[in-house]
Amino acid sequence: MNRELDQTDTPFGKVVKPLGFQRRTLSAELLWEPLPHGWELQPSHAPRERDAPTVPHELLRHRAVLYTATQQPFSAVVETYTSDLFAFRAD
Repeated sequence: MNRELDQTDTPFGKVVKPLGFQRRTLSAELLWEPLPHGWELQPSHAPRERDAPTVPHELLRHRAVLYTATQQPFSAVVETYTSDLFAFRAD
């Protein structure tokens, strides 16, 4: 598995799938909030174009440990989800 991960572009999840792994999330961190702190306490107003938020590249970060089917930990992972999440295709 390590050789395949080191020498190919095969996704990590696909390489370790034969282990029948389980994931235990340790933390989920919100790196960006689209609304300012206390927004819900402000007087209501219609959104304006200039109020559109600027979306940063990094949005969420998850930390987790992966376990084999026999509950042996084999990997600690840190995943950072980016603004590419919002790159929807127009069909």
